[in-house]
Amino acid sequence: MSTEFLRPKSNSRVMDLVNSAGVDVSDWGSFEGGPARAASNPKYCYEWAFIEPHKLIVLNLWHAALETEGERIFQSLNYRKWAGELEAKGQHATWARRARSLDRACQTAWREKLPVRVIICDGNMRGEGSDEASEVNARELDPTPWAVTSYDWDTGACQVTRGAVPSQFADQFSDKPLTEQSVQQRIITGTAFVRSPAVRMAALQRSLGKCEYCNAPGFSTPDGRTYLETHHIQPLSEGGADAITNVIALCPNHHREAHFGNQGENMRIEMQEIVQRRNAQ
Repeated sequence: MSTEFLRPKSNSRVMDLVNSAGVDVSDWGSFEGGPARAASNPKYCYEWAFIEPHKLIVLNLWHAALETEGERIFQSLNYRKWAGELEAKGQHATWARRARSLDRACQTAWREKLPVRVIICDGNMRGEGSDEASEVNARELDPTPWAVTSYDWDTGACQVTRGAVPSQFADQFSDKPLTEQSVQQRIITGTAFVRSPAVRMAALQRSLGKCEYCNAPGFSTPDGRTYLETHHIQPLSEGGADAITNVIALCPNHHREAHFGNQGENMRIEMQEIVQRRNAQ
């Protein structure tokens, strides 16, 4: 699917687009330039994300970074990782701060199930590792709402999808928010397996809110989502794929049994058959 129809043709002011999306911009005029120059307030006009508390968020995304999969248009983001890399090098503190702000906006949208409005930008996007600032030649507000469709609290990786609605499902990796407090740091050696948030969410969506092994409904979380746990049938440590064909949504009881029960091997065979059958439907 081509994303050419989303390429912006006009270069509207950020303040006007943010206001059109539904964010209160009344404070933009509260600086030395006054209301007449509100759109150029440096506190706001160069930011990459905006939040209207408990209502919505607005993200600036590059047209060149849009991805497609079938009819789905999305963008994969990890601004937490990029901010950390800049901070570790002692470079571009302003970019790092803006990246942290965008990451927190995505966290907020994921946690509170807020809709996302996207300002699509076109122009000279900085390349990876570049010290040159990006230059926007055109920007427009996409009329179609987006949503954060996955967020990995461990890594900061997330996906934002056009036309999607905030997820109604949660698993054991969904809600592990970071704190702003200092934490003790330790050097740990070993191997860590990275689980794709998109794969986990696809398994949860496929389950329709019920354990795919016993058909028991998941329980409701305080924010109204349905909780199940995602499980790699063939463990990643044994070479199992991090793919929808190897991930099943389970109730917590059967998830524990799959790991620690004496029928674990038989359950693995049954779960493989279940997932194969459900993916074929």
